[in-house]
Amino acid sequence: MVRVVAAAVGTRPAGPVKLARSTLRRIVVYALVDVLCRDAVELYVRRKDAEQDLADAVADEPEWCGQLAVVELDFGEFSAS
Repeated sequence: MVRVVAAAVGTRPAGPVKLARSTLRRIVVYALVDVLCRDAVELYVRRKDAEQDLADAVADEPEWCGQLAVVELDFGEFSAS
């Protein structure tokens, strides 16, 4: 599942989810993406790092505003037990 991150509301945190006797972990990373060519420029473990790099890039290159976006990449869950 790929989701453009617009705000913190409605997003699920990465980390353990307890279900009965097993622990499931979500695999979620954030990508700084060039939306015109659909290429990931960089991958991040934390959304705030991706958003900070996006803000820095747009501050340095204002013409990139609207061309770059932070995208959440959700690879689902796996059992850690």
